[in-house]
Amino acid sequence: MDFLPVYEFQKCVSRYRGDHKVQNFSCRDQFLSMAFVELRTYESPSDQDHRRKVEMFNSGEYDVFEKAGFSQVFYGDVLVGSRLPCLTYMLGFTDLTDRTAKWNAFRETPEWKKLSGSPRYAFESIVSNITNLILSPTTYSQI
Repeated sequence: MDFLPVYEFQKCVSRYRGDHKVQNFSCRDQFLSMAFVELRTYESPSDQDHRRKVEMFNSGEYDVFEKAGFSQVFYGDVLVGSRLPCLTYMLGFTDLTDRTAKWNAFRETPEWKKLSGSPRYAFESIVSNITNLILSPTTYSQI
């Protein structure tokens, strides 16, 4: 956080009561986790395959992200577009090293190995294309 001294950030948080009702994830934690975001889109060849990918997230993949320490910002089904059906989600990172460490932790969890090894969720059949963007918020971004 070289561009914004911690003292100045905390002054702002205090002034606007940014940590009011915070339980675990402080304003500073939120800010740091959003220094970089990764926007991922999983396209599926059919609605049935898409539903299985969403089922996979609900059957433990979300928990693996949590266990690996990801800041999970957003998950959504794309409603309109040229590449349907697809699932899009956003993860936050402090920097690219943090991203690499979390993805490595994700891949090594026993839960992911079990889930991804399940014939029901054979990756090749439920995801036909992945789009992956790494973004850094602009100075005028609300994030």
